[in-house]
Amino acid sequence: QMRRAIYDEIVGGVAKTLVGSINELVGSGDFAALYQRAEGCRPHLGILAELCRSVMTSSLALKAFMAEPLLPTLPATVRLTEFLLSPAEALGRGQASEEEAQRLRRALLASLGTARDSLDFLVAILQSFPKQAGRDACAETITRLINLFSVQSTTDSLAQSGGGGVLLLLKVLRLISALMDEPTNFFKDLYPQVLTLCLNNLPNMVKQLTEAATGSQNEAVLDLLEVQYELIHKVLRQHWRNYFFDESMHQGRNSTKAFKSQESRDFFFRAMELLLASFNSKDIPPSLFRRNLNIFEDLNVTHRLYEQQDFCTAMRPAFISTLLRVIVDKSHQLLEEELLATVYGLAAIDLDHFYSTVLPEFTREYIRSAQGHEPSASAVHELLASTINQAQDVPSFALNFHRFAND
Repeated sequence: QMRRAIYDEIVGGVAKTLVGSINELVGSGDFAALYQRAEGCRPHLGILAELCRSVMTSSLALKAFMAEPLLPTLPATVRLTEFLLSPAEALGRGQASEEEAQRLRRALLASLGTARDSLDFLVAILQSFPKQAGRDACAETITRLINLFSVQSTTDSLAQSGGGGVLLLLKVLRLISALMDEPTNFFKDLYPQVLTLCLNNLPNMVKQLTEAATGSQNEAVLDLLEVQYELIHKVLRQHWRNYFFDESMHQGRNSTKAFKSQESRDFFFRAMELLLASFNSKDIPPSLFRRNLNIFEDLNVTHRLYEQQDFCTAMRPAFISTLLRVIVDKSHQLLEEELLATVYGLAAIDLDHFYSTVLPEFTREYIRSAQGHEPSASAVHELLASTINQAQDVPSFALNFHRFAND
């Protein structure tokens, strides 16, 4: 009882001070004064975050002892984060006067440090006390954060605010990524917001950062891309059956009605388009290219992606042509063996169609783009006949395409 009283006195006092400070901040008023007071929350956030991290691997009994005075800070800190980022959303709407926009930009820049600290604390408390907080509180916290960051105007404003805004978004994405490891339907209602953030908002943000590229921002772009593809991979891999596809798709590639909804279908193809674009990009570093190739392969190993009927019809030829071009151009020569294995996996779904249609079309298009004229059908046939013997096994297939690439 004495330990309880001492703990509640010290930790409970810090937590109550934080909640009281946050409650005073909510509402309208002078931004400069409000953000100065918000800055005063940072020491309390730092102390409580460190306390949460210190017991992350502790026993349930100890966590139960420590959680009680900490949990009231969870909804309060979400309110604080929403308040601190309200200028980002207001800026993104583009309706403010120039004077008001300058005021909002100053407020946003001043708030980023406290906002990062508030997210650090939210990550720490959710990772350390998920059972004590309860399913509903965890889901509500994540829902509000995703809703906050899935607004395009907010992410646009964060991109324009420099490295601090990008770091803030990275923290949120890594929190979401950790939660997407959960293979159940716990966060199913959040998938549309998560996927909108990853597939629509983030590419726009990356484009903005790329156009204003500096050394540090290039690194930020790569960090965002890595987390983006990691999230896409997790959502597809873990929630293939409970969100994207009906069980009927596992009866073979000729099954119909594979997608659960038009929404899931749209998200699936948008994810595939982003993977395809990454393979087409000349600027992507080898490490990220390899990671995305591994993601692509893993989805096939885990869920037989290449046999999925809609993928076969709409995307398989484009992926084959893109990866063949990478091989022929030798733009990622160190990955040639992995690339050939992936191309073979895609082609093997229907090798006759690959040799009779996909490969000749690729060859014709490649010669046209390289030489500036349309090759004759006989020239394409002669090239393929001299280099490709329509091998059916992986080693012969790889040998053929080594020769084909050199020719």
